[in-house]
Amino acid sequence: MSFRISDECVACGLCALACDSEAIVEYWHRYGIRIDLCEECRRCVEVCPVDCIVPAAADDSAAPVQPPAKSKSA
Repeated sequence: MSFRISDECVACGLCALACDSEAIVEYWHRYGIRIDLCEECRRCVEVCPVDCIVPAAADDSAAPVQPPAKSKSA
């Protein structure tokens, strides 16, 4: 099961600090979960003070953060 960070996020950063796999990234003053790195350990869920890390629905296309595209080196 993948997770997502809802709009209730207050951007405190505790989830990113708790994530040993570095799957939680900050972007545009928000946080997101990289599904390619998430080990589904739920540490982020346990530390979130506003309970905004929730299971992502199978059809929730905006839920997880996709990894950044790798730049081509010349």
